[in-house]
Amino acid sequence: MNDEITNILKGYLLVEEESLTHIMRDIFELCKSERGASEAIVRLEAMLADYSSGLEFLDKVPLYYLFLAYAQYKWGRLPDSVKSTSDAIRGFKQQNQVRNNAIGLWMRAWIYRESDHIETARQDIIEGIELIERELGDSKRTSHYQECKDCETIHLRMADFRDGLDGVFQKETQKPKASHTGTSNQSPSSRENESYLSFPIYVVHAGLDGEIVYGGAPLNEAIIETIIIGNKLHRIHSLRERPEVVLRPAIYRWLQVQGDSMECAYPVPILEGDCVLVIDIIRGDYIPQYGDIVVAARHIMTGSEGGAVIKRFTSKGLCSESNASYRPISLMDVDIRGLAIAVAKPAK
Repeated sequence: MNDEITNILKGYLLVEEESLTHIMRDIFELCKSERGASEAIVRLEAMLADYSSGLEFLDKVPLYYLFLAYAQYKWGRLPDSVKSTSDAIRGFKQQNQVRNNAIGLWMRAWIYRESDHIETARQDIIEGIELIERELGDSKRTSHYQECKDCETIHLRMADFRDGLDGVFQKETQKPKASHTGTSNQSPSSRENESYLSFPIYVVHAGLDGEIVYGGAPLNEAIIETIIIGNKLHRIHSLRERPEVVLRPAIYRWLQVQGDSMECAYPVPILEGDCVLVIDIIRGDYIPQYGDIVVAARHIMTGSEGGAVIKRFTSKGLCSESNASYRPISLMDVDIRGLAIAVAKPAK
């Protein structure tokens, strides 16, 4: 298996406790052989089993999951390694360990690439790069020289990894014009003189649960009218005052809706299965106003985020617009993450 993951973890993972450093070194040494990797897996699984159901909130557990993922990877169990890495990433995120979160995403991207899941690898590395950029900015503000130096190196290497992936997203490079993805009986790649914008699609709930993930890169200005989702042509409807949907340099994501709490939204109902186009307001100069439709991450504990919801932003909180009755969500219980500007529905 690729030793680059070993170099990543050895060189850039933040391990503050000496005891954890010793464990990491032992795992690296064991994983030099297949038999040793098997022994490391058994040992780490036993260590994780010793913790209670609240283990994801303990400082050591995300690192144990990452070590387990490494051992599984070295033993060739890639699906198990992806799962364990995802558990580690979730723990790092809950504990706001930004740098280790980015390292976990980088490692998972390597595994996805070796599994030939190129676009999924691209999503992970893009998100990891954004986290490192955030950490680099914080380090510069606090004058942490060594942390700045480390983050700059990590950023450079992650960018090299991203650039080496096949299937780089196509982006609009000319002056603003209509941009779409072709028709239902003609693939985008077969059409000439067209411009394409490519997005991964995540899930957001119009209820109480969900997952919100932001990544991507700034786009040049373009007007979009259609998009192909699941090989089906979808027409894009504006949720803002102007009828056309104009993309300007920002970070965007398509989020697929689950739930019915925005089925009566104005000016366009947002139904289960629809995809909403969202601007990431955390990394942009976008301030939500009362009346906007937003995507928010719900708090599950201090400093952590849980499910994501799509709601109307009002002075009373985040409100549903549905035939059913849903209580508003207090603004104190959420972080506004995105501004919904459009919804995509299957073309008739």
